[in-house]
Amino acid sequence: MTALPTDAAPIFALVGRPGAGKGTQGRLLAERVGVPTLSTGDLLREAAETSTPLGRTIERYLSRGHLVPNRVVLELLWTRLEELSTYGCGVVLDGFPRNIRQALALDHVISPRRLDLIVELAVRQEVATERLLARRRSDDGLETIQRRMDAYDRTTVPMIEWFQQAGRLVRLEAHHPAEVVHRRLCEAVESLGASNVMSPRRQQ
Repeated sequence: MTALPTDAAPIFALVGRPGAGKGTQGRLLAERVGVPTLSTGDLLREAAETSTPLGRTIERYLSRGHLVPNRVVLELLWTRLEELSTYGCGVVLDGFPRNIRQALALDHVISPRRLDLIVELAVRQEVATERLLARRRSDDGLETIQRRMDAYDRTTVPMIEWFQQAGRLVRLEAHHPAEVVHRRLCEAVESLGASNVMSPRRQQ
């Protein structure tokens, strides 16, 4: 995998447990900043719907609530990032990175740049579970949700703590209504003080 071109386009990452609202907030932030959003969950689900050997492998992991291996996630993500970099785009990463290994790999690929902002959308597990059950997606059965929550606690929480200790994380309470979370997310972006991130041209 080759490093992506370095430019001024912003790169943000939203992390949080399943049901935290990463998809909604990622889309809203991407629209406000004027960059695409890239969801590893969507990439994996799209791949799982294909009839390829890779797609069938991914489908087995997702249907059981298991984590897809890092190498598979990274391969799908880098392919899409390279496509976006061709157009000089920044990106809002929805649900990536999910563990320390992925975080280190991302830092390596975008070096010498770093993520402009890493936001944890924090929500209690019971609230997140209720949200997932309410949306009734095929991979959102209660047993599968619990496995995903366990995987999050086991692999993503240590990464979040790692980012926090490095002073690279903003934590937002995500149990509030979506519009409240969005407003606070925009405030966090604006606090970066980067005029090219929240320019009047990009603001709604």
